Amino acid sequence: MTREQRIARFTENNLDHLKRDISVGQGEYLSSLASLMQIDASRQPAFFAFAQDNFAKLFPSAQTRAADMLAALDREMRADPRFAQRVALN
Repeated sequence: MTREQRIARFTENNLDHLKRDISVGQGEYLSSLASLMQIDASRQPAFFAFAQDNFAKLFPSAQTRAADMLAALDREMRADPRFAQRVALN
C-alpha cells in the first residue's frame, strides 16, 4: 500500500474524528494524519493551526467525503508557501 493509499484509508476510516480534531486545531487523529503525511514534528503545530484556519474549506458541508477533504487539503497546502514545497515533494 502506498503512502497516499494509507492516508486515504486512514481519512476514510476516521473522518468524523478528524473533523472534530481539525475544528479545534489539535488531537490524536490530526496528529496521526500529519505523521502519515510526513510532516515533521517541529512543523506540526503550524499544520494544525493551518488545518483549523481552513476548516470551512476542508469541510464545506456536513456531507463532505474523505476524498473531497483530502483534495481540499492538498489544494490549500499547495497555495500556502509554508506547505507548498512539502506537497510538491510528495
